[in-house]
Amino acid sequence: MKCSEFVGRCVGFFILAIVFDVVGLIIFLLGVFAPLSFWDLFVISGPIIIFLSLAFWIFWYLGNITVQTHHPHLWYRWGHCRDRNNQRVCFMLGT
Repeated sequence: MKCSEFVGRCVGFFILAIVFDVVGLIIFLLGVFAPLSFWDLFVISGPIIIFLSLAFWIFWYLGNITVQTHHPHLWYRWGHCRDRNNQRVCFMLGT
């Protein structure tokens, strides 16, 4: 199994999400277990970095969604369709 089959098309967003998760976890654990006087900075900033990685995970997921374009009749469900003089007239999203 190739890496592109596992990761998908958006390798950059996947790598950024993984890096942000790992860095955030390391910073958080450093604040919890290291004997530092400013430990609260690490305990707060680690989860914030992990939360910011959520944006990269969402971009990665959205970049891997495939839309079926070879079945245009499926798009008629999204709009209002009616027959006028034996012709199908559809009022779809924004058209």
